[in-house]
Amino acid sequence: MFEQFGLKTDEALRSSDVFIQQENVLCEYGHSIFEKNEQKATASNVGDGKRDENVHEEGFIKFTTIAYAIGFFDDHLVYHVEVKTEEQKKFSVTKKDNLIIRHGNNSITFTNNGYPTGGTRHTPCTLYFNGEEDEPVVRDLHDVLTPNYSCADAGVYYTFDINGLPSANGYVTSVVGKTTVTGDYYIVATDTTEIQPVYVHNYKPFVDSLSVSFKGVGFAIDLGNGVDVMEGRPMVLNGFARRIKRQTYRVNSADWGFDPRYYFKNEGVKNSTLILDDFAIDTERLRCGYIEEQYVNLSPNRYDAGDAYLELRWNKPVYEFGVYLSYWSPSDQLFSTKGDYAYLQYLDGNGEWTKWIDILERGLSTDRMKQDYFERDFIEGICGIKFVTHKETPNTNRNKGRISIGQMKIATLEID
Repeated sequence: MFEQFGLKTDEALRSSDVFIQQENVLCEYGHSIFEKNEQKATASNVGDGKRDENVHEEGFIKFTTIAYAIGFFDDHLVYHVEVKTEEQKKFSVTKKDNLIIRHGNNSITFTNNGYPTGGTRHTPCTLYFNGEEDEPVVRDLHDVLTPNYSCADAGVYYTFDINGLPSANGYVTSVVGKTTVTGDYYIVATDTTEIQPVYVHNYKPFVDSLSVSFKGVGFAIDLGNGVDVMEGRPMVLNGFARRIKRQTYRVNSADWGFDPRYYFKNEGVKNSTLILDDFAIDTERLRCGYIEEQYVNLSPNRYDAGDAYLELRWNKPVYEFGVYLSYWSPSDQLFSTKGDYAYLQYLDGNGEWTKWIDILERGLSTDRMKQDYFERDFIEGICGIKFVTHKETPNTNRNKGRISIGQMKIATLEID
């Protein structure tokens, strides 16, 4: 199943839903002769697909459309949409063609630096490395395609050379197999919506590349004479607009129940659990305490110390996290130029810790009554947060280097 449709195994297993549609659309007629549409509850039980045995003298474009429900943004589902086309026809005119992926009502294009998009054109070719006297080898060469968001209100498109030879480290003589093109993008579904793949073949005289313009699913794509527009069938994606449940917790320093002192490493790390309804937060901490009934503090700068941290792990994914931070006082600052560091990490669904904020690089208020606020949406959800501080050369027998952790905002999202 995963190999048959080209599913990305890791992404499919992390997703709450995966939708798959496969169909053949006749070249020059724009009519579907085969369709496969599957929805899954878990990535491991997607039903077996059927083999395509359809043949047509005009040839066809084979579309495979996959939509992964990867998480949430602004309390709505985020889908990663990927389309693959396989050309079951040799086009006689070899100009620049286009793959369009567009969406319908109740969805918007989502762009985020953490979720890059891109496409490829794969072509099996014979390849010589030192001239035609060598034995040829067949390689699946590919060109990287750049997404065009000029019609972002409706979707994205990719432009490519349909039969031109890809760039290669060697001498390419001929195409020997079927060309495939893939492209992707992300959408936010504000309610149930649709996705549609469209292949645009250009055979206009004296026009190498088309000026592409289109609207959302349901609107005709008219690019004039000399253009074949082959539309796949729209695939419906669930939005669950009225079934997404949001729960926001605001946790103050006193709520954790930490002792009002800093423990050393030889006294052991301290653990506790905070229960908020059905949301549980497990804590692990070193040199971390609730000080003067004001803030949870980390204090790495003291002889026989050097490190302080607070690690939080929860029992369900968190999609939004915010926290107030400051130094306890101006005399508590840490300096990266002296080898000190302080940062926030998050724990992803794969169990990997990733740096989120370099606190010393950002700069931090030295007035604990005027704390700085940091907040971020985590599209795919996170399993934990860790506050880490380090003093390279502790230089005092007092508790210094103190970073004060104020109120936290923690938001979960679920489909009921």
